[in-house]
Amino acid sequence: MILLMFSLGVMAAVVGALPLGAVNLMVMQTTMTRNLNKGLQVALAAGIGEVVLVGIALLFSMEVLIFFDQLPWLQPGIAILFIAGGIFFLLKKAKQWKRKTGTSAVPYFSGLILALLNPPVILYWLLFFALLHDQMIVVDNQIGVLTLSLFFLGIYLGKVGVLYGYARWSDHLKRDGDSAQRKLFRIVGTAFILLGVVQMTRLLYA
Repeated sequence: MILLMFSLGVMAAVVGALPLGAVNLMVMQTTMTRNLNKGLQVALAAGIGEVVLVGIALLFSMEVLIFFDQLPWLQPGIAILFIAGGIFFLLKKAKQWKRKTGTSAVPYFSGLILALLNPPVILYWLLFFALLHDQMIVVDNQIGVLTLSLFFLGIYLGKVGVLYGYARWSDHLKRDGDSAQRKLFRIVGTAFILLGVVQMTRLLYA
């Protein structure tokens, strides 16, 4: 049971992290404009944010659904922020994007905050727990502290592992110089806008 829960945590986190989303793009952008170490900081913080969201989904599943119902502006507001962020990346002049150095802790906190401000992730994990329940696998505090801890560890490692892969890929692209950076900013901007539009569309037709 212990190994099963650990494996389920890793696999579910990998599946959830593979699609190119806001956190993945932040890891890529930070790696390109700063360095691989800063990109990894974003990934490590995002892993913590993912675990927090899973814990919320696990402990407060009904409350989470009620919360979304009581704050109808929350998800549209986040969608608008994604669209605004995408426009910002598309309009920003390339000459203003220079590689940064220093010891700022901003990348770490940006990864944590961006991971936490991602309601679809909670919905993804609520669906995951529902699917497990259909297979007669219940995840709660009754399975034991060690088993539950390894489940969360699997989620963390799966999430960070995928994001590290994105960081390594971005570090490789950075060798192409400023042209690669401009391409990445266009990708980031376009993807952010698409994320916002998809989220808004889903809410309108839900």
